[in-house]
Amino acid sequence: MLYYALMFLVVGLVAGALGLFGIAAIAGQIAGVLFLTGVVLAAIPSTQTPRQATVVTTTLASARPKASSSTRRTVSKENAE
Repeated sequence: MLYYALMFLVVGLVAGALGLFGIAAIAGQIAGVLFLTGVVLAAIPSTQTPRQATVVTTTLASARPKASSSTRRTVSKENAE
């Protein structure tokens, strides 16, 4: 955002130096709006209070889904060979 504000400022300065005052005025206004928007968007995260991270701990046994009785397969000795 601030990069584009700087680019519009440069365009406005070049246009003003070349005598294109209408384009320079518009580019200057766009640069001002983009600069203020960038400053506000950069200031919002710095005003918020930091949140503490929550640590999630799981054991391997509890993370594994348990198979229900309908999904369990029984293999007899004849089918295993």
